[in-house]
Amino acid sequence: MKRAPKHDSELFPQLFQKFEARTGDPEPRFEQLFGLFEDAFKDSRRKRVASTPHLDVLQVFGLAEDELRHSRVLSWFLDADAEHEQGAIFTQALLRLVAGKEIPEHTGTAAKEDYIVEREKHKRTDVSVYRRRRFAIFIENKVRHSERIGQVKDMIDELVRLADAERIPIPYRFAVFLTDDPHDPKTGPKNDVAGFERGNLKSLTRVDVFYAFHQALSQRTASPLLTNLLSCYLNAIDRLRRL
Repeated sequence: MKRAPKHDSELFPQLFQKFEARTGDPEPRFEQLFGLFEDAFKDSRRKRVASTPHLDVLQVFGLAEDELRHSRVLSWFLDADAEHEQGAIFTQALLRLVAGKEIPEHTGTAAKEDYIVEREKHKRTDVSVYRRRRFAIFIENKVRHSERIGQVKDMIDELVRLADAERIPIPYRFAVFLTDDPHDPKTGPKNDVAGFERGNLKSLTRVDVFYAFHQALSQRTASPLLTNLLSCYLNAIDRLRRL
C-alpha cells in the first residue's frame, strides 16, 4: 500500500533538520536559496517585458467563463457593419469553415453584406447569422456550461423554421456546437430532421473559429489595434481551453 504524502507540518521540520545536519544552521542556506530565486524571477520578468506572454485579457476583465460576453465578441466580428471596418470577411471565414466551400453569391464579394446577425433570438439561440435565400448558421456557444434537455435539437428545429421562411436551401443550413474543447453535443437530434442535413451539425472550438478569423485578417490590411485585439482574444481562449 502506498503511504499517503506527508503533510507540510511534517516535511518542513525534516528539511530544517537536514540543513542543520549539513551546515549546522539552515538559515544562511535558505537566505541564499531565496536570493537566487528572486534574482531569477526578476531576470525572467525583464525578458518578458516586450512580449507579456502571460497576459490574459479575459482574466483581466473577469470574463473567462461569461458565455454571454463570448457570444457578444463572436457576433461583433460577424457583423459587417461593426467598428472593425472589415465588412463580411469574418462571416465569409466562418462560412468556409462550416461549409468547406464557397456559398454561391455570397463569399468573396464585398457587395453581398446584406445578412443579419442576431444574439439571443429564435428561442434564445446564442448567435444566428443568415441571409435570405442564401445561408443560415445557428450557433450554440458553450463555455463550461452543461446542455439543457433537448437544447441542440431545439436549436436545429428553430433553424429549420427560419430557413423555410427565408427560403434558404437545405444544403446551406448549418448548426454549430461551439466549445472550448472539441466534442459533440449530447442533446442533438436522435433521428433525421426534415429540412436539415445531419452532416451540417458541426462541432467546433472557439479557437477553430477565431483562428480562421485571424487567417482571414492576416491576408489584408488591418489596423494594429484590431490585429492585436484578435490576437489577444485568440491567445486567451486557447489558454482557457487548457485550464
